[in-house]
Amino acid sequence: MTEFTGWDFEIAYINDHNDVMDAEEGMIIEGFKAVNAAFPDLRLTVPVRPFPRITMVETKKILEKLSDSSLAVGQLSEEHDLSPEEERAISEYVQKEFDHEFVFITEYHKSKSAFYHMRLADDPERSRRADLLYRGIEVTTLAQRE
Repeated sequence: MTEFTGWDFEIAYINDHNDVMDAEEGMIIEGFKAVNAAFPDLRLTVPVRPFPRITMVETKKILEKLSDSSLAVGQLSEEHDLSPEEERAISEYVQKEFDHEFVFITEYHKSKSAFYHMRLADDPERSRRADLLYRGIEVTTLAQRE
């Protein structure tokens, strides 16, 4: 059995999902600062802006290149989503290439997005959605709704 607590945040008057990612970056940074102030012995690394943002299409291309070296056969997931192994692999890549522990994976295919996730105007097969990964684990999902 799994138990979790979820929060839904809504923001009005945005241009697109990038505004939501910008707001989330700010909340996370302030949260890390608050935890460091309350628990200085933890010495959390406070992330810096901007967090890397990689489209799902580009993520799959990167993972395909990595699969030759670090991902074993069978660890690649379906075309439009990420397996836990892929989430860890792309996070390791981002850590090495961008020196960042967070990464937004953006523009999911409509088949992996809720019906109310707004589509991209120039590519209606993709949505204005993102998942935020932290150290290889998905921590949030966001989208511009319609």
